[in-house]
Amino acid sequence: MKKLFKILTVALFMLPFFTAKAQGNLQFNQAIFISMTLNQSYTVIETYDTLVVPTGKIVKITSFSTGGNSSFRRLAIDDILLINYVSSSNYPSSNYQCKTPIWLPAGTYVFKLMGNSNHITKAFISGVEFNIVQ
Repeated sequence: MKKLFKILTVALFMLPFFTAKAQGNLQFNQAIFISMTLNQSYTVIETYDTLVVPTGKIVKITSFSTGGNSSFRRLAIDDILLINYVSSSNYPSSNYQCKTPIWLPAGTYVFKLMGNSNHITKAFISGVEFNIVQ
């Protein structure tokens, strides 16, 4: 009797774990990786890359970073600032980075990378695209 009670107790305790769904109505589709590089000789330079999230899908941006030898680096999605890095004797230093994850529903998104002259600036963005299933 004690053994039966113990088995039933464990089974009832484990039931929610077997019936739970981790991501609800999201199904993995593909990994997303965007690499951007600036190497120009203008005063302030910028480059753009576009991400199109189709209808019925959603993208989860999991990480992003900038690097290079530029003392000024800025990365944004549709003018939403992700990273702002300034290291200069002429301006106050700043190192802002937005928190992840960032969820992007269906639509077109423009990534903008800015840096300063005669320097190499790079940006890396990674994420996961999901199908939204009903």
